[in-house]
Amino acid sequence: MNPNTTNKNPKILYKKLSYQICGICYNVHNELGRFRNEKQYSDAIEQKLKENGIHYKREYSLNENIP
Repeated sequence: MNPNTTNKNPKILYKKLSYQICGICYNVHNELGRFRNEKQYSDAIEQKLKENGIHYKREYSLNENIP
């Protein structure tokens, strides 16, 4: 899948960033396997985000009134 191809979903605002984050999540899952707990996945994803220079806030609360 090429991140530069035309995306049929116009609701994706940051296509390249979304592609990178999905790749990180798949890589972490493949590295750790199926039966890890949430903290282990979160720690590994955090490390990969840092390695890729992606800024983030861990466990950020979202507004519950999002439509």
